[in-house]
Amino acid sequence: MRMLIVPNPRRPRLCLVVVMLRALTASLVLAGVTASAQDLSLTLSDSVDPVIAGNLLVYTISLTHNGGVDATNVAVTQFDPTNTTLVNFSVLTGAGWSTAVIPDPGGGFGVRFSKGTVTAAETASFSVTVQVGSATPD
Repeated sequence: MRMLIVPNPRRPRLCLVVVMLRALTASLVLAGVTASAQDLSLTLSDSVDPVIAGNLLVYTISLTHNGGVDATNVAVTQFDPTNTTLVNFSVLTGAGWSTAVIPDPGGGFGVRFSKGTVTAAETASFSVTVQVGSATPD
């Protein structure tokens, strides 16, 4: 798995994390945050490796607030790769998070986890399960 973090110089509170998994690409977007974006960290992991066409793929997203000031209007959105079908999503740890399935502007879908206030030193983790299309190349 390769992970690429792309800062947006025009919108410093928007960060895009792109994960390359062979023919599958998922991305995470952290948006709307009123605290400094460098105070929030996101990690994205996947299992199983290798990814096999027709099987389930589980993404785990972890968020850590490293800053000393509460962050407000936090939204973490995972846009899932093409050739996948959403199976399940949930908040694994952390309280007060809202969830929603949203359309991906490029086609497909995304899962959004949002919260009005993330306190200093707070952590949360989320899970998104997709089924890989049977025609997806290995």
